Amino acid sequence: MRGCAGWTLLVPIDDSQRRWSGWLFCLCLIFSTGLLPVDVRAAGKIEVEYADWGFDGRAVPRTFNLLTLGVKNLSNEPFEGTLQCRRLLSAAGGWSGAEILQDIYLGPNAVRIVQFYPYMLDEGEVWEVRWGDGLEDAFLTERPQLTSGSRIILNDPIANSGIQQGLKGFLENWFPVTVVATDALRLVVMDHAPRWEATRRDVFRDWLFRGGILHVLQEPSGKFPVIPISELNIEPRPTRFGAGRIYWHDLTREALNRDYVYEKMYASSQDLVAVVDRDGSTFDIDPTSTEFIRRDEEFFEAYAEWDSDRLIPTLLKEFLRPNHEWPLIYLLSGVYLLTLFPGGYLLVRSKIDYRFSLVALVVVVAGFSWLFSVMGARGYGESTSTTSVATARQLPDGRWDVEQWNSLFVTSGGDYSIRLAGDFPIYSTAENLERVSGSVINGRDGRFAVDMPPFTFRTFATRTEASLGKFAATVIGATVENQGPTERGEDATADAPLEASPKNLLSLEVKFDGVPASQVRHAVILFGDSFYPVNLDVLQSGAGNLVGGSGVPVFERINLSRQFQRFDRDRMSTPDDTLDQFHWRLIARDLKLRRRADIGDFKLPVDQARLYIHADLPRELACQNAVDPDVPFGNHKGRIVYRIDLTIPQTETSAEQ
Repeated sequence: MRGCAGWTLLVPIDDSQRRWSGWLFCLCLIFSTGLLPVDVRAAGKIEVEYADWGFDGRAVPRTFNLLTLGVKNLSNEPFEGTLQCRRLLSAAGGWSGAEILQDIYLGPNAVRIVQFYPYMLDEGEVWEVRWGDGLEDAFLTERPQLTSGSRIILNDPIANSGIQQGLKGFLENWFPVTVVATDALRLVVMDHAPRWEATRRDVFRDWLFRGGILHVLQEPSGKFPVIPISELNIEPRPTRFGAGRIYWHDLTREALNRDYVYEKMYASSQDLVAVVDRDGSTFDIDPTSTEFIRRDEEFFEAYAEWDSDRLIPTLLKEFLRPNHEWPLIYLLSGVYLLTLFPGGYLLVRSKIDYRFSLVALVVVVAGFSWLFSVMGARGYGESTSTTSVATARQLPDGRWDVEQWNSLFVTSGGDYSIRLAGDFPIYSTAENLERVSGSVINGRDGRFAVDMPPFTFRTFATRTEASLGKFAATVIGATVENQGPTERGEDATADAPLEASPKNLLSLEVKFDGVPASQVRHAVILFGDSFYPVNLDVLQSGAGNLVGGSGVPVFERINLSRQFQRFDRDRMSTPDDTLDQFHWRLIARDLKLRRRADIGDFKLPVDQARLYIHADLPRELACQNAVDPDVPFGNHKGRIVYRIDLTIPQTETSAEQ
C-alpha cells in the first residue's frame, strides 16, 4: 500500500513497478502543492456582433481604411486576449500579407468598439478577425463595395440623431483617433457640437485642414453649432481652413431632402473614378451620385492602367539590384566543369591512390561551392540597409501626414522589428498574394515584426503623423493670363468651386514661414493643368515670385506608359540618380492618376495651386530598430515629396491682351 497526496493505492507493487510509483508520488505532490504553473485567469467567450467598413460601409482603394468592430463578451468571466486581422485569399482559409494584432480586454458581458486600419487594394476584399484556434473563434467581414470617398452626417449616439435621405449617418463616437484613418472620409455634415475628447477634436481639425469638406447646418434653435475647431467659430464665417472648405446652410437637419443633399452638398465634392461593371466594361462615374445608384451598380473593383501599389515597391527593390561579377562567375563555372571532366577522368587514370582521388574530388566540390556562394549570392560590399520614398501633406502646427514606402534589405537572416517615427504609425505589406511571416501592431507603440532570410528584401507601406517643422506658404498675389472663359460644370451649384479653364501662371508672389526639413533637390508648382518650375532661391530666401519659367502640361511630365513604369537606365549612374526618378511617380500617386485618360482630363480649380518640393528624406523618417533604437538598420537613403496647397486670389488675374 502506498499513499500519494491524500489518495491511497491498494494495488500491490512489485519491484518492477516500484520505480514508477515513486514518479507518481512526486507528480501527485507537485499538483497538490501547486508548484506547476496553472493559468487561473478566466477567459470569457466573445463574438463580433458587427463590422462596418469606412464611414458609410464602403472602402477606398489604395489606402488605409477604417474597420470598426463591435466585440461582445458572452460570458460572466473577463476576456483578455489578442485579435488577429488578416486578408483572406479564398474561402478555404488561405491568407496573405502580415497579420494585424491588437490586444483587448473585455469585462463580463461587456461590449466595446475595436478599430483596425487595413490597407485596401484595388478590389473589395474579405478580411478575417480571429481570437483563437477554433472554428467558432473567427469572424469574416463582408466584401465591401468601393467608393471615391464617404459623405456622411454625424449622429449623436445619445440623442439618436437619425439618418437623412442621401446621407449615411455615422456615430460620432466611432470617429477615429488618427488622421491617417480618415482617407476614406470626403465630406462631413454637422448640425451639433460632437461630444469628443481632445484627441478626436484634433483629428477632425487635421482632416479638415488636409482637404476635407465640411457642411454646417443650424441647430433646432436656429443657431449654428460650436464647431470643434476654434478658428471656425468667428464672424464672418470662414469658408477655408487650410486646404479644406466650409459651407454654411441656413436650415436644420429636419429640412434636408435628397435633392438638396445632391445639389448643394455632393456637388462640392464630385470625384469621378473608373468603375468596372458586371460585364467587365469600365465607365467613369461618381459612385455616390444618383446616376450610379439608379443604375443599380455594385462597385467592387477599381480599374487602373498604372498600379502604384505594385510599381513603387518593385522599383525600390531594383534600387539594390545585385551587382554580380558575371564574367568572373562564368569563368569559374568553366574552370569547375573542366576540373570535373576531363580533370577528374585524367586523375583517375593516373597511378595515384584512389583514396587521394576521392579527397581531391571533395576538396574541389567544396572549394567551388564556397566560391559560388560568396560570389553568386549577392554582389560585393552590400550591407543591411533601408530605402524609403514618401509624400507628406501639411497638417497644423508643423506636423505632416506622411505616406511612405520602404524596402528593407538584410544580409543576415533573423527576426526584425521595425518602427517608424511619429505619433500613430500604421503599417501594411500591401500584399494580396504572398503570406508574410510577420505581424503588425498599429498605434503609438506600433511596429512591424518580420522574419527574413539572408540577402532578401521586404517592402512595406506606412502612414504616420510626423513633426517635421513648420513650412507654411501664403500667396500674396498672382498674375494669371486668361486663355479661355472661366466656367462651372453644367450640374454644379453656385457654391461649387470654379472649374479650371486654360490659363497661364505668369507670377506667384509667396511668403514662406519656416524652411524645408531637408535638402531640396527639385520643386514644381501645379496650376490648372500644367507644372511650372520653381525658383529655388525664392524658396530658400522666404519670399518672392516663385514661378521660374513657363508651364509644361501634366501629360508631358507624367506619362503612364511602359517607359514611365520603368527606370531610365541611362540616368542611373549613381544611387541618388535612381532615387530622383521616384519624383514624378510619387506626384502621380498623390494626384490619384490611374489611367492615361485621367491625365488628359486632370485640372485643378482656378483658385487652387499645389507646391511639390522634392527633397532628401528627413532623418526623423528613417526606419528604426524597434528592439534597440540606438542600433540602426545599416545605411538609409530616401526621398520625400512635400505637398503644400495654395489658395490663388481671384482678384489678381489679368486678361490676355
